[in-house]
Amino acid sequence: MSAPQLVVLAGGLGTRLRGVVDDVPKPMAPVNGRPFLEHVLRALARQGFERVLLCVGYRAAQIEQHFGDGSRLGLSIRYAHEPADALLGTAGALRQAGAQLEDRFVVINGDTYLDADLAPLLAAPLSPAGATLGLVSVPDVDRYGTVALDARGRIVRFAEKGQRGPGLINAGVYVMDRRALEALEDGAPRSLERDLFPALVTRGLLGGHVLEGEMTDIGTPESYARFQLRDLVDVSLSESARVLAETARVCGRAITDAAALLVAAYRAGGQSLWCGNGGSASDAQHLVCELVSKLNHERRALPALALGTNLSIVTAIGNDYAFDQVFARQVDAHARPGDVLVAISTSGASASVLEAARRAHARGARVIGLTGRDGGALAALCDVAVIVPSNSTQHIQEAHIAIGHVLCDAIERAAMGDAA
Repeated sequence: MSAPQLVVLAGGLGTRLRGVVDDVPKPMAPVNGRPFLEHVLRALARQGFERVLLCVGYRAAQIEQHFGDGSRLGLSIRYAHEPADALLGTAGALRQAGAQLEDRFVVINGDTYLDADLAPLLAAPLSPAGATLGLVSVPDVDRYGTVALDARGRIVRFAEKGQRGPGLINAGVYVMDRRALEALEDGAPRSLERDLFPALVTRGLLGGHVLEGEMTDIGTPESYARFQLRDLVDVSLSESARVLAETARVCGRAITDAAALLVAAYRAGGQSLWCGNGGSASDAQHLVCELVSKLNHERRALPALALGTNLSIVTAIGNDYAFDQVFARQVDAHARPGDVLVAISTSGASASVLEAARRAHARGARVIGLTGRDGGALAALCDVAVIVPSNSTQHIQEAHIAIGHVLCDAIERAAMGDAA
């Protein structure tokens, strides 16, 4: 069964955000390059909502210009306008929408993001008055006020803000039908939260359903800033996961070849040398630690060197020769035929790493490159090049450490087998 019509209350003035967001209506407050309302609609589209009615008022043209007919988001969007000279409140806006409302619809506040599966709320029986509120549990109700439910799932009380401790709050999502609006006078300013819902509670007719999830509104500068941080976390981790999955798909063979090269070197009595600059230097140091100490299992210590860890050596070579020689000269000192240099550069263009790769080949060692973007000059200098399919330095580095752990795991497993 398809999701019901989604009605978004997006006509408010957003006075509490003045000074932070002044030139757009509150639902259009920017969050990491997109309006807040776009984040809301994209999330609900993923839950199967398709038909959307936006109840707009304050600076409505900005909302209409951005969303249009909704096709860009895979939605069908229509608009209901409040009178230009008078805002009608949340309940009045619904009444004003009139004939555009379907028999049963879901209402959300345009300044609220609910991270919850709405399917249980949609499947719950609708109250006799035709309105059921979605509720969520929070650790402190001070900002919101509380909602009390009886054993039958009827809301029996709304409490004012100012109480402390855990409790249930209004999640800003309501399943309604036309019956719930019959008592409202046409064209009169009314509020769902202050007028309609309390009136239904006194008659024992308002339902409530507890959802598993978290609600965030952007009604204050603090909550708006928190949502921006939360979205940054979601976007960054989602992109990291995507890059790792794509790396597994695109680079699986190269990673396998790199692991085989390292295992063969250790079985022949060789060692590995690791180098990189900046974050890549830290990766080299981290992964050498896993080999000399252990990753997951007890086994013999494995010979490995991180070429960026001795500050005296690095600064002496950089001072006496040039920085592009800081790894190459150490390769001269330590590399033997059959050893493996793991050269790490997110761009594939680090001069010191390129020089180390050239010197390793001159010493009869093999070279594995961990890089990204298009592989840079490093890819052509490697026996095996693992090129992470991303242009983001941070996500390339995240993939490098994951690949490095795979390589160390393969070496460790081989060492355990050799010992047996």
